[in-house]
Amino acid sequence: MGTQLVTAQSTAVVLEPKQGAAAHQLEVGVTTLKKICRTAQVSRWPFRKRTSIERLIHRTQYFMTDGDDLEQKIAELQCLLAQREGLKACQAKDVDAPIKRFRQSMFKKVHLEEREKRKAAKARKAEQAYAAYTASRAAAKQDLQDLDTIDTALMPASAMDT
Repeated sequence: MGTQLVTAQSTAVVLEPKQGAAAHQLEVGVTTLKKICRTAQVSRWPFRKRTSIERLIHRTQYFMTDGDDLEQKIAELQCLLAQREGLKACQAKDVDAPIKRFRQSMFKKVHLEEREKRKAAKARKAEQAYAAYTASRAAAKQDLQDLDTIDTALMPASAMDT
């Protein structure tokens, strides 16, 4: 297609796929495509915005199983679904500020959950290591007792008197 023929109108057709695929479809480089999008007031690639919203919807649904404040989560989920539809209608639309704050709080919640999982895994690993250590110590102690028993059995009676 060439760089001269690529305009903001022609990029509107290819805003669905990932940015690299769209650049390849228009036969321009990704950097050139980004420059054209900036002139058309598309600050962030719509595919990424939609993917972010989709991921946020899934996380919200995942955390809805927690019992705390179900009505608020349903309201947030409805807001996310409306945001997703708004992004489909207007590609250049930016994500609303309340959605950005909610996304940040969800990132924090996911991070804390993952940190707790890592802590639990680390504690299990330490517990297993300690159990293996105590088992090996007990086995070594038993081996020493067995050696003492063998030594006393093999030792002549006159040697035991001294």
